[in-house]
Amino acid sequence: METTAMKPIEDYLTQLQDEDYTVRLSALESLSNIGDPATVPAIARLLFDIHFLVVEGAFEALVKMGESALPALHKALEDPAWEVRSRAVEALKEIGKP
Repeated sequence: METTAMKPIEDYLTQLQDEDYTVRLSALESLSNIGDPATVPAIARLLFDIHFLVVEGAFEALVKMGESALPALHKALEDPAWEVRSRAVEALKEIGKP
């Protein structure tokens, strides 16, 4: 049985894959406001998005998720791109768990 509370989350998760980066950004913001830790893996995948604003939005969403985002941020520290590693360090500092 699907609850009405779950339907928006599923819709937002689908929107994270939209071609339009503004749709992805909007979904990120909505998911971070909902704050469901189960959405962290889907949000973390956008740390490697082609659009810089989406990457920033993903980091901001993970910061809002707090400690539930720590595994994803620690994994980002191993990314070959220095920009991703640097932003992951900043996000961990913002959460307060370097």
